[in-house]
Amino acid sequence: MLAGGRKIRRLLVKPPPANFAGPYSSWQDAVAHSDGWDSSAILEKTLDLSLKMRDGLIVFQQDAIEYDRIIYSETILAFLAMASGMNGGKLDIVDFGGSLGTNFAQNRKILRPFIDKGKCAWNIVERQLTVDLGRKHFEDANLRFFGALDDLKAQRPELPTSFLFSGSLQCIDEPFALLDRIINGGINLIAFDRLFVSPKAQHEIFIQRTDPNMQYRATYPTWCFSRNLFVETMTSKGFALVEDFAIPPGAHHGPNTRYYWCGMIFARHKH
Repeated sequence: MLAGGRKIRRLLVKPPPANFAGPYSSWQDAVAHSDGWDSSAILEKTLDLSLKMRDGLIVFQQDAIEYDRIIYSETILAFLAMASGMNGGKLDIVDFGGSLGTNFAQNRKILRPFIDKGKCAWNIVERQLTVDLGRKHFEDANLRFFGALDDLKAQRPELPTSFLFSGSLQCIDEPFALLDRIINGGINLIAFDRLFVSPKAQHEIFIQRTDPNMQYRATYPTWCFSRNLFVETMTSKGFALVEDFAIPPGAHHGPNTRYYWCGMIFARHKH
């Protein structure tokens, strides 16, 4: 009976969305069959739209897609509230893979009281090409760019204790090695927004293709995390799942029926 139930559950699990290929046997294999995250097309389009957003020519952009309104994230808004509460009313965070400041720009209105009082430090860790563009076009007293965690740590006695990954953790070749390093550095709060997950028992690796309607073409490797295994791993590292969020808000994907995106916030157990 139990075996039959498992078979039915497998049949309910749909394949990944049409713009994904795989799974692949390794990250290196997926890299070899894709353009990779260093594709110039991605960065050029992101820079173009980010500059237009900075100059007020468009309202919002995310993942090199233009929007006529700001698309807020429940995960990030909750994360900002928790981060400020756990840090005496100050925001001092690391936005890992934060591109050219998308999340900072997205939440600028929310951040305004912190910025006006000098209580906002938004630190982006990115690839060096992105860092160079970020420093040239977007960096200011509240928004700073770094090519590695060591670069950030070299300028302060210790790292911030609140970390944000927004659509970025699945783009890293060894995500759990990175998480171990961050956690061992003493963080207390970590949020994952737009995390690609599935109900499967193990993590998988795919190649993602840009939407055919977009103005540029690119392919890049991505992890799809087992949702349950991901939570178990974070719990084993001393973190409790505070909340998880459906993306888009209010959507009910049914974790047993499809691949989907979600948001999660974890806090160290003592908090």
